[in-house]
Amino acid sequence: MGQTLLDPVEVEANFVELRDATQSFPEDRG
Repeated sequence: MGQTLLDPVEVEANFVELRDATQSFPEDRG
């Protein structure tokens, strides 16, 4: 369990969430 690097799956999931957030709120993108 002592992993220092993030799992590619988790990283990709986070990117997907961020992308969805930016798409949901295009105004916040600046």
